[in-house]
Amino acid sequence: ILASLAFVAAALLQVQVDKTLPVFPADGQSQIKILNLGADKAAVKFGSQVADVTVAPMNSTDYMTFETSQLQSVSITSGGNSQSKAFNYLSGNRHTLLVKN
Repeated sequence: ILASLAFVAAALLQVQVDKTLPVFPADGQSQIKILNLGADKAAVKFGSQVADVTVAPMNSTDYMTFETSQLQSVSITSGGNSQSKAFNYLSGNRHTLLVKN
């Protein structure tokens, strides 16, 4: 009886642990987290098909999931400075975009 109770307790514990695991992107998707280490807010644009994101100073977003095919470029405006780059990351991966001014 004790062995069966231990087995049930272990199963319940495993279910709780599984709830804390991150959800990784599937093929064809990318996940991006924006980390703003600057003193000004950062406005990040991923292109016309994807919503813009604004991140407060010294703040970050959670990982956001995008269809990689829709991510053509990334444009960042922070503290009066603007920068644009082509988005050429592999799908199925997580990426962190670091912003500082």
